[in-house]
Amino acid sequence: MENVLPIQRQQEDIDIVEQLKKESIDIAQLNALEDNIFSIDSILIVEDSISISSTLQKYFSNLGFKEIHLASTGNDGLAYYENLIKEEQKIVSIILDDSLGDIQPKKMVSKLFEIYPRAIIILLSALDKSDKKIIELLNMGIYDYVQKPLNLDRLQEVVEKIKKEKNITNTPKQQSDTKEKIVSLLRCGLLSNNHISDMLKVEKNIIEKNIRELETSNAIRNVGTFNEPICNRCSSSNLVSTFSCPACSNKIFSKEPLIEHHECGNVEPAKNYVDGKCPKCNKELKILGVDYQRLENYYVCNNCNDKFSTLNHKLECNSCNSRFEVNQANWTESRLYKI
Repeated sequence: MENVLPIQRQQEDIDIVEQLKKESIDIAQLNALEDNIFSIDSILIVEDSISISSTLQKYFSNLGFKEIHLASTGNDGLAYYENLIKEEQKIVSIILDDSLGDIQPKKMVSKLFEIYPRAIIILLSALDKSDKKIIELLNMGIYDYVQKPLNLDRLQEVVEKIKKEKNITNTPKQQSDTKEKIVSLLRCGLLSNNHISDMLKVEKNIIEKNIRELETSNAIRNVGTFNEPICNRCSSSNLVSTFSCPACSNKIFSKEPLIEHHECGNVEPAKNYVDGKCPKCNKELKILGVDYQRLENYYVCNNCNDKFSTLNHKLECNSCNSRFEVNQANWTESRLYKI
């Protein structure tokens, strides 16, 4: 049998696809061949917002994606994608934010297509689909568009459409039994029995049976019980915490100590008191507790400049996308497990 390297074989497949296009071969034959190139268990997320990137990572993990790659800049995303094409021998879908600071979306899309002309690009944008910039990118060949604020149901529709059009089925790795999936999840850290069930989308009685068997074989162990918040709409425990400014709900803030100057009442981050002088009245600070006091563990909003000691804490459900205050959550008793 001829000894052919995987990356060489993949390139040969791609070359055949392009040749079939030129010869106008039946589209069913073309799609059948492309199915061997595309993979749905691997995805690249190019997003500069940490909160959105983290949410997408958890979301696609729940959908069964085994390889989730993150890039926070356009140039990092390009380098990552090129490396994935060369090294991993499979084509990944790309979630692309259109507001990256280091590269314009049109240029980014062009370069992705240069790396691989059949790249599957899903664009995230706050712009309306009728905006000429979005229309231009769709005409360039991006696969689809999802508008912000992020609608996870809409994103799942797009992913399911890719699966259907490319006729991609689960890989043997994805068909591993429930016990293997439970152990795989626990390798990442402690998880509750309810959270495991919700993440794997498997009925709780099946999860409980497999957990008992894993405990009996000493593969995992229970480390205690606790009250766990669950969604007040769908009762899922697959929740993500979000923190924001209580004044304007902005999610970008910094934690830093403040100084309050008693004489003029000025309260500002300690770093603004240059050379020990108040930036408002320019008087020198002398005795701590008399002239001024230092306030630790405070936050400063990057948007409205409000200063606060307690963050606005909300929960977002990855199962039904509802958002609610922590005190509005329902609670259930859960058991915590580890490897």
